[in-house]
Amino acid sequence: MKLADAIKYAGNATSLAELIGVTPSAICQWNDVIPDNRQLQLERITLGALRADPGCMDRVLGMDKLSK
Repeated sequence: MKLADAIKYAGNATSLAELIGVTPSAICQWNDVIPDNRQLQLERITLGALRADPGCMDRVLGMDKLSK
C-alpha cells in the first residue's frame, strides 16, 4: 500500500494519523510504503477500500521466515 493512496483516502496526513492512532510525525517517517502492520490496520478500518500488499500478514506473523 502506498502512503500517497492512504493520505488521499483520509484527506491529509493528519487525518490519516488520527484514523489509525499515530502522530503525524510517525507518518512522515514511513517514506513511500506503509509498514505492514499499519497496512493491515488500514485495510480493516477502511473495510477493504485500501488493500494491504500481498504478504503483509505473513511478514507480520513471521510466517515468511518459516519457508527459508
